[in-house]
Amino acid sequence: MPDVNDRLPQYYAEKLWELIPPFYRDEDRSGVLRALVEVLAGQAAVLRHSTDRLWDDVFIDLCDGWAVPYLGDLVGTRMVSALDTRSRRTDVANTIYYRRRAGTPAVLEGLTADITGWEGTVVEEFRQLVRMPHGLDTAPAATGRLTAAPAHGLPDLRRPRGARLAYGAWDEYAHLPDTRRHRGGIDGRYGITKLAFHLYRLSAFAVLRAAPRLLAADSGGRRRFTFDPSGRTVALFATSSRPDFTHGWRRALEWELPAPISCEVLGHAEYLITEADILAWTADSTTTVAQAGVLRLVRGVPLAGEAALRTRLAALFAAAAVSPPGVVAMRRILADAIIADCGKATLLPTAGDAGADRWSIMVEAHPGAGTPAPVAQEVTTAGNLAGGSVNPPDTVLVIDAENGLGVFSSGTQPATIRVSYAYGFAGPIGAGSYRRDGLPTVPATARLGGGGAVAAPATGPDAAISIVDSLRYGPVADLNAGPRLLLQADGEQRPYVELDADLVITADGPDSELTLDGWWLGSRGPHVIRLAAAAGANWSSVRIAHCTLDPGGPDADGAALGPVTLSIESSVSALVLDACITGPVTVAATGFVRTLTATDSIIHTIDPATVPEALRQPDGELRIRGCTVIGDVAARQIEASELLCTGRIRVEDIQAGCVRFSAFAPDSQVPRAYQSVEIADPRALFTSQRFGDPGYGQLSDIAPAALARGGENGTEIGAFHRLLNPVKLDSLRAKVTEFLPFGLIPLFTTET
Repeated sequence: MPDVNDRLPQYYAEKLWELIPPFYRDEDRSGVLRALVEVLAGQAAVLRHSTDRLWDDVFIDLCDGWAVPYLGDLVGTRMVSALDTRSRRTDVANTIYYRRRAGTPAVLEGLTADITGWEGTVVEEFRQLVRMPHGLDTAPAATGRLTAAPAHGLPDLRRPRGARLAYGAWDEYAHLPDTRRHRGGIDGRYGITKLAFHLYRLSAFAVLRAAPRLLAADSGGRRRFTFDPSGRTVALFATSSRPDFTHGWRRALEWELPAPISCEVLGHAEYLITEADILAWTADSTTTVAQAGVLRLVRGVPLAGEAALRTRLAALFAAAAVSPPGVVAMRRILADAIIADCGKATLLPTAGDAGADRWSIMVEAHPGAGTPAPVAQEVTTAGNLAGGSVNPPDTVLVIDAENGLGVFSSGTQPATIRVSYAYGFAGPIGAGSYRRDGLPTVPATARLGGGGAVAAPATGPDAAISIVDSLRYGPVADLNAGPRLLLQADGEQRPYVELDADLVITADGPDSELTLDGWWLGSRGPHVIRLAAAAGANWSSVRIAHCTLDPGGPDADGAALGPVTLSIESSVSALVLDACITGPVTVAATGFVRTLTATDSIIHTIDPATVPEALRQPDGELRIRGCTVIGDVAARQIEASELLCTGRIRVEDIQAGCVRFSAFAPDSQVPRAYQSVEIADPRALFTSQRFGDPGYGQLSDIAPAALARGGENGTEIGAFHRLLNPVKLDSLRAKVTEFLPFGLIPLFTTET
């Protein structure tokens, strides 16, 4: 039945009531007959809704889920797993398209996004085999494009980037044939019949107009900044910008897929001066007639890189004895002559462009407190700032995308800086710039923006603080909760709230309620969020959803961050952690939690010597499903499913509860473990255990199959079990086999 208020049950109730003779209606003083009529009317409304949807159920994009297999049977497709409802619907919708173009690269590459929701690219491995040159070979690319391979597979030792790209999706080198069966890695990858699918599983989440963190000044007095508001070095991601296939298919370029941006990709610029450009520069006095004549000598000549353009123009102007364009004119030439099909033009904005959502990286600056303006791509360059600072000529901004660093290379440090970028992560867990549905509406007086201190809201039955942007906030005053207290961030915003001391949230009355949704709570040292209560008060419910309580780690300068610990120091009837990333969660000696429920979360203790357990609940019941715990767990009673715990689990009451489809250390004490495994070596489980890395908490490619497919229904164990990655990969294998040309062997390689 659709969730609409069409009042059909009331309509049919009145219609049926009118059909009953008045004598029986008058005698129905107890209301039994009316109640029976309302039940019949409700079923009539259900029947009417089903009838109205019969036409919608004919169309795959409108039908209910039950109709998808029937429509799939009509077109004769092989249905994928019923667990992945999105893939089933997409597969049925595109079956005819797939069959008409079966075996083409467009279909094979499109299957990755359609079936799994990931991005990817397909490589025909016979093109990577070494061979003798012949007369049909094309000339080596003269533009120096990042994807240009050396002729006949001979490595160009002058290009260190070639070694960096080896064995990846844009491998420039040629390889000997390998007839072995592919078992992961590079063994058995290269052969005439091999077709490699390079999969990008991580998502790029865009953060718009956030406040960067300023670092210590370098030797030149310039202050670097991190895009990450906590001060960490993070990899900046390219957002997916694959072109539409309406006008023909082409393979995706390196900067069009959601992956970490390298300095080479960010600095990749190609230039082409056209006659239209020269006429425009002459018309607005950017160049003189004599300078325009020199520029015509390179008209229509592709030039790879800003350095090549500057070197060529300097030589031409010197030979012609003509004064070269000034700094402002040269920047105009760089802005107009860059081609759209290169990394720099795709990833960085043009001058005056405020469309932050169209670029992977945008830095806005203002010398004062006014509205910042975007720093244009022609005055921005890429560089490695991890070991210091660089100051190239005629450049305003240097960006190190690999470490998420930036520095203004000349002039005064702007007073106002805003950064827009994308970070990579496996799924919507923790505070993030993804969509969160069901957020309550709060009055305008409770909305907070612009950054700065967070004061306690006015006390009342509906006290609330709603942060409307992704800026940095702090310090935070201690908070008192009456009947209800709401702390939230707007949808698709990720505010960073920095603590300078322990944060105490106190329940002022009986059965107080606290909701914390969407905040990233961090600190420059170890701090604690304390849930306390006044005399005679208690918490009936505490819900923390889509939040990050910083687990801690070093910042870009090596200083310590966090951890932020959640400590329950009063009575809580129900504590819920949903889709969160947290530091240690403990129940103090003065606290009591009747039921602690954790779902789809990562709980991490980085210093077991200081905080022994990542999760500790000495009394009450612990219910945990689909969580990754890096550290030990101590509880009185436990009910767990799809729990991945790298440490020991110590449960006092092993006569109650159950642990199913989970993994834990060998010397754990748990009740009735059903289809669970022991972790012999936790060191190789994750892509990364450093919070801030794109692969934080993600199972690595070499994780045991008992973890990668040990969850219920064959999913992975841990916080990302709802992503159904093993199920999606199986579905992709099945559909690729269905539409693959005869005799080819598909290989699947994860890039992120």
